[in-house]
Amino acid sequence: MGVMQQGEVVALTADLALDAAELGFRRGLAPAHSIIHATARAYGAILWTQDDDFEGLPGVEYRKHQTGLSHAPHGNVVSSGSLGTRSSEATLMD
Repeated sequence: MGVMQQGEVVALTADLALDAAELGFRRGLAPAHSIIHATARAYGAILWTQDDDFEGLPGVEYRKHQTGLSHAPHGNVVSSGSLGTRSSEATLMD
């Protein structure tokens, strides 16, 4: 079974969207980033990322991307696995 098949798809509810909008406004995050951050917070997950847009945010573990490392992870990972967004859904991985 692939990693993406081990996750749970969660809906982008009205409450989550409102939290994301507030985070985006307060922190100056792009809409997709605010959804990722709000979803991680809603599920009590630590957001691990190499995206410097998240650097310094609460609940985020930012690690600077090291160029030249082919095995370096890309994107955003929460403490229980990876998190991604697509339209109105987010996937939380176990």
